Amino acid sequence: MKILVIHEVGYIKKPVNEFQDFAESLSSIGHDVTVIDFNESEKGGFKESFVCRTGKSIIRLINIPNCGVPILKYFYAQIFFYLMLKRMIKKNEVDAILLYSVFINGVSTIYLGKKYRIPVIYRVLDAYHLLRESKIDSIVLKYGEKYIYKNASVLSLTNKAMASYVTSIAGKGGCANYEVLEHGVDCDHFVKMQKDSSLQAELGICDKDFVCVFLGTTYTFSRIDKLIRHFKDIKEKVPNFKLLVIGAGDIDDEISNTKVKFKCEDDVIQVGMIDYHDLPKYISLGSVGINPFEINDVTRDIIPIKVLQYQSSELPVLSTPLPDLTKLLPYGETGIHYSKTDLLEDFVNDLIKISSRSDLPLIGKQARAYVKNNHSIEKTIKNLEILIKES
Repeated sequence: MKILVIHEVGYIKKPVNEFQDFAESLSSIGHDVTVIDFNESEKGGFKESFVCRTGKSIIRLINIPNCGVPILKYFYAQIFFYLMLKRMIKKNEVDAILLYSVFINGVSTIYLGKKYRIPVIYRVLDAYHLLRESKIDSIVLKYGEKYIYKNASVLSLTNKAMASYVTSIAGKGGCANYEVLEHGVDCDHFVKMQKDSSLQAELGICDKDFVCVFLGTTYTFSRIDKLIRHFKDIKEKVPNFKLLVIGAGDIDDEISNTKVKFKCEDDVIQVGMIDYHDLPKYISLGSVGINPFEINDVTRDIIPIKVLQYQSSELPVLSTPLPDLTKLLPYGETGIHYSKTDLLEDFVNDLIKISSRSDLPLIGKQARAYVKNNHSIEKTIKNLEILIKES
């Protein structure tokens, strides 16, 4: 099939996540995959190239132009995209569309898909309008979501809890048909590796250190900056404690400033964005993976992919009790532990308790066995292929 994958973030610039993983996995099993993206932070013209981010397969990438003029760049991109997609459909370059975006190209995709009878599967990962701090942006996105949820061929949800969200946004008349398609993790890529001594030396990590890993975007609700405020209590009980932050985002400056203020610069290691192929090497330096997310309207119904990546890498996991995460990955054989509440005080207490456990390597092996049997990317892609063909 000729499958078009559409998003409004940069395919090359954005850390490898489901967006790239799904596109290249579909290509690897024989589909003709084209990806359309838009990099809002970088000026550039129309560009077509052939790229690979995961090592699985090469896809065709089309970049929507960014004229670089504030506000105007979004409307320019919308117009360009609409005309381009219409031309691609008329040239029979598209059999089905997997859509991730809302404002730049989401609404246009749904409209043209309906007009030309091209199935559009909309992938619901987050409560998108709630991720924007600007009230105006949030309102515009909410109306875009409403149109998409009512008119997509099918909505692909990461979990059942998201069904309540999409139906509440769709409102009167209800939403399109929906199917639950859980995240998958590449267990061949995310594996436990022997610790790289040169990398340890570069980062100031010793074999005896208890290394706590946070992987992913540093959103405000990740609270990494606030966690550092508890370092005095942690270090009193775990003198060899270190925090390795792999990723970047909204609160990077706050993290940097807080670790200086609390005099733990050597114990909080920020490495920023790391190439996808090198991630296992960094994760393997860890003793435990953490997900200290605050429970709010954005995080309540999500399944952070980082948790599956920790597990596949044989890292025991400590997470706040996000409701749908606790349903998908119950405490026990999954290798995951949950703090009593999402209060950081409770999270820190459990982190200190876990640091003293002697069976962490065994828990890590149990975690990998669980995700390999239940949440492999191969299983997810097979289900996605069926969903696309039946839409």
